[in-house]
Amino acid sequence: MSSSGPKLIGQDKKINFMLYGRPGIGKTRLVGGWPDTLILRPPVDHTRSIRTKNVYEWVMRDWDTMNEAFEYLRHEASSGKHPWVWLDSISLFQDIGLDDIWDRVVAEKPHRARYGLDKGEYGINMDRLARWVRDVVELPGFNFGITAHPFDATDPETGEVLAMPWIQGQRMPQKICGYMNVVGYYTFDSKGRRVLKFDANPDYHAKDQTDLLGSEMLDPTMSKIMQNLGLGNTTQRRTPRRATKRS
Repeated sequence: MSSSGPKLIGQDKKINFMLYGRPGIGKTRLVGGWPDTLILRPPVDHTRSIRTKNVYEWVMRDWDTMNEAFEYLRHEASSGKHPWVWLDSISLFQDIGLDDIWDRVVAEKPHRARYGLDKGEYGINMDRLARWVRDVVELPGFNFGITAHPFDATDPETGEVLAMPWIQGQRMPQKICGYMNVVGYYTFDSKGRRVLKFDANPDYHAKDQTDLLGSEMLDPTMSKIMQNLGLGNTTQRRTPRRATKRS
């Protein structure tokens, strides 16, 4: 990536957003709630829940497709065609990516089929994921988001257990979250209402480097998020429609 030289802090309005929460809470419907969003997803289809007009999806079947998507984002999406691009979800794709690596290993070395994956294959998958996310985060022209499932992680410094995005590999959740300027924990409050939490908490990992989203958002929508961030036309009308498919 080339540098265009020094610029004033705050000129780059791009948001890199990690959204994690339990399966079924509505992550896909939430992130698909803004027109012209592009969702990169593994073959497991959760986009049926999306009710917003003109949302696009692209099925990530293997690492070749992920690399093709990166080139698309680098050359075409940088023009502002998609206000948001989401990888939905990294927890699911990491298994697809690992399967792709394993299939290639067995094709080249059939005797390996008698055994299971080893640390080498896991390491390759981790490295590819981290590099892909890091490279997409740097691309201009669109806001980038990742969804993930949660898991209970042990803080290596304090020994305390807290919820983190589920990404395989030692310190991988911390690394990927480090690339993001917003990390939101999507959960239910004591009254059963959906709430998106951005405040630092010993029970879960979250952050908001924009200082615009508040400590939490009840019944979150992309319209509310965009309005708080000062991005886009938040009064744009939405007509229910299934996501447009691209395979």
